[in-house]
Amino acid sequence: MNQDKEENIIKKVLTTEVKYVIGLLVFGFGVVTPYFQMRENISLIQKDISTINNNHEAHIQDIMTELKEIKKNEVELEKNLAITNQVLIDHIK
Repeated sequence: MNQDKEENIIKKVLTTEVKYVIGLLVFGFGVVTPYFQMRENISLIQKDISTINNNHEAHIQDIMTELKEIKKNEVELEKNLAITNQVLIDHIK
């Protein structure tokens, strides 16, 4: 009977310790897993932001190039208009 009591006490202690270890593991995974998932999400967001910034920079460069071409065309048109005006003035005289 004494041996049965000892076995029951040992089983209870071991059961309690196993539950404690399992609880610690579950808590550990519950804390660590979201941390690494957040780090992964942050990394993906930073990558997306970098891609967006690169796309914006490319579009800005395209727009700047188009503006330069428009200004060149504007200067050319103003020169042609001045020549046309001079020809008209000369023709009227």
